[in-house]
Amino acid sequence: MKYLFHIVATKGVAHAVGRAFQILSRFFFGTRRFDRMLASLGRAPYVSDAKITFFVTAILLERHERSIRKLHELGHIIAAHGLYHSNMKLQTLEKQASILRDSRQVFEKHGYAVDGFRCPYLSYNEDTITALRSSPYWWTSQDLICWSDEIPSGGHDRAVMKRLAHIYSWTEADESVSLPRLSNGLVDIPITAPDDEMLVDRYKVRDPREIGKIWETILRRTHDKGELCHLLFHPERFSFVETPLKEVVAAGKEMSTPIWFTSLPEIAEWWKRRKNSSWTIEKSGHNGWRLWLEAPEEATLLCGPGGATSEEGDSFFRGFATVDPIETRDRSAGYFAGNGQRYTVGLSRSCPEELEDYLAEEGFFAERTDREADHSFFIDRDQPFEDKDKLPLLNQLETAAHPLLRLWRWPGEARSALSISSDVDAISILDFVRRALNF
Repeated sequence: MKYLFHIVATKGVAHAVGRAFQILSRFFFGTRRFDRMLASLGRAPYVSDAKITFFVTAILLERHERSIRKLHELGHIIAAHGLYHSNMKLQTLEKQASILRDSRQVFEKHGYAVDGFRCPYLSYNEDTITALRSSPYWWTSQDLICWSDEIPSGGHDRAVMKRLAHIYSWTEADESVSLPRLSNGLVDIPITAPDDEMLVDRYKVRDPREIGKIWETILRRTHDKGELCHLLFHPERFSFVETPLKEVVAAGKEMSTPIWFTSLPEIAEWWKRRKNSSWTIEKSGHNGWRLWLEAPEEATLLCGPGGATSEEGDSFFRGFATVDPIETRDRSAGYFAGNGQRYTVGLSRSCPEELEDYLAEEGFFAERTDREADHSFFIDRDQPFEDKDKLPLLNQLETAAHPLLRLWRWPGEARSALSISSDVDAISILDFVRRALNF
């Protein structure tokens, strides 16, 4: 009964009626379709470039261990998706903690040391985050960043969009930045929407060529913004997305600046390592400054947008160019950081800590100071710093009149990142029935 209410809430009465036929269509030959996906992944030329992260429920691992093992043997990543695919938001804190513990034990029994967890239905609350932070899982992925303007206008159902935005943690792409977040040890990696369910089931976009065109356009737009494109699909719709995924990876290889093809655990690991970078700034010569940075070896340092380090047309990202260290000392690299005025962001004493944390996550070097003139950019703010304030501030920094040093988001001089994940909710029709009973 709870599952029926969920379907009505997320799809409406009319869509709920059609849902029964979709389920039969998706899972009646589900095992055969899953085997076809395995065969395709085994011969796909893009596998070595884009390892897929498969989120699997513990009960499915028990029932279909051989198939899940095959995914792992092909080099893909296995992560947790709950015990029975139950809606976490409907559970108490204690029950959610139990689900996390019990599901992990099942994976460990089968030899998988999983450290990532995605909530079934992408549905969670503050208790979920609390439970995750107290568990061995240290990264998650369940927030949607939607490129609504890329969904074909003929397929727009505004009522559906409104319901989805209400049910899920959802933001529009033009109001947010698609990057991981690290808070109290938990890395949260956003998902790029529309995913296969929105396109195929909700908006009836069933031509693989059209799906490929939508996803490739989104990849190009995230690349332009230096962000993450994280595509999500379900195995039972693999026939719709097989060609689009290949085309997206191929398009990424042709970009003039590199894309980091990576898995979700690699993104989470990188984000933690990058966060642990440290820096100091010292006088250098009569009026100069040297910034000493201790960061991962693969890290990329940029300077811009004032054009102090690059020739016209030599920009890596919106006027920022890569810079090399002048010298090294112990585990730190030294960089030119300006004459007179430092290539750093000055913060007044009244600026909230959330603002300082955001600047660090975006790679800018910020100092609390009373000397505004010492810095290329200065912020004096005594009001709270909220999510809605992030994008306007970032736009100001990326178009500043004077040079700023910036630790870039991605490793190896990659401008953006591409990752693919898949939710294995059910393989057979019997799996789906059991899933609904444990909603």
